[in-house]
Amino acid sequence: MGSTGQKSVALLGFAKLSLDMEERNINTDRFKDELHRRIYAKETLGGRRVNFNFRFIDGNDFLENRSRKDLQRFIKYIQQPDQYYYEPLLVGINGCDKAETMRSTIVEAIGRDSFQVLPQKICLDYAQGPSGEPLETVVEVWLRVVVDDGA
Repeated sequence: MGSTGQKSVALLGFAKLSLDMEERNINTDRFKDELHRRIYAKETLGGRRVNFNFRFIDGNDFLENRSRKDLQRFIKYIQQPDQYYYEPLLVGINGCDKAETMRSTIVEAIGRDSFQVLPQKICLDYAQGPSGEPLETVVEVWLRVVVDDGA
């Protein structure tokens, strides 16, 4: 689970569990509603997506095992001093209530004073797969640089 072990895992071609940030092409095609496509594109522009989603057990508010470990890694990551100027963005895909749950959990675990800007959330329901089937409920995690608007 440590950084050395995760480097070995990656070299062997297995899925690593370490937390990575990556710039991604923004895929808005999965949203049925044009407004949701625009919101997603606007809110994630310039952000870096974390390499995991929070997933839940069959419609409950309980995180599945992997997501519980990812949450702990994410909290540890954003508590680092150099992350103070990044704003977490939690995108609830087919689960607005789940995005709010994750936002509250993260703020409670870290403390309000540890954030330059508290984590934000957006909700995008009615996402669908290529064949029109509904996508599972997940919460995507993005980090955006906090912009000082002079206020």
